[in-house]
Amino acid sequence: MTVMRFLGLVLLVCLGLSACAEQAGVPAVGGQARSAGPISEAKGQWREQDHWIPVEGTDQLILMRLCRPNAANPARLVVVNHGSPPNAAQRPNYAPWSCEHRAISWFLTRGYAVALPLRRGYGASGGAWAETYGSCRSPDFVTGGAETARDIRSALAYATTQPGIRRDGAVVLGQSAGGWGAL
Repeated sequence: MTVMRFLGLVLLVCLGLSACAEQAGVPAVGGQARSAGPISEAKGQWREQDHWIPVEGTDQLILMRLCRPNAANPARLVVVNHGSPPNAAQRPNYAPWSCEHRAISWFLTRGYAVALPLRRGYGASGGAWAETYGSCRSPDFVTGGAETARDIRSALAYATTQPGIRRDGAVVLGQSAGGWGAL
């Protein structure tokens, strides 16, 4: 085997492993593999900070934005869950709301911390759309809702381990598919 063929084979193996990692829900970001924990420093009035969080029972990580009030005591948590678009092509464009968003700042000004998970298959979380409900002829909303709930439970479990957030008394809400998963 020539050196060029060997290097070509090594390159193909590396690309194949990279594709496998992406399909496993651990895509590289900025040339580095994801790892659970904060992605950035907390910034702004509401200490907005993005985190990669592990999804229970999987090897996948999803993006979650955490917003914290300026309070001396630990804050109760509100987990706000996005809906699902009518067009699947819109899923990759999803992003968590800013802490400055009117609905989010409403909770923050009342002393609540807010977690905004971006479920599997949406935006930067990427990966396969975990909450698929099958065909319109025979939809399985229970299974889709259970997968949505898995991501929500994972966000709740992770967020309540963060500094300044109470471990009890959380509120979970959402719209559309996020509301179904919250139930």
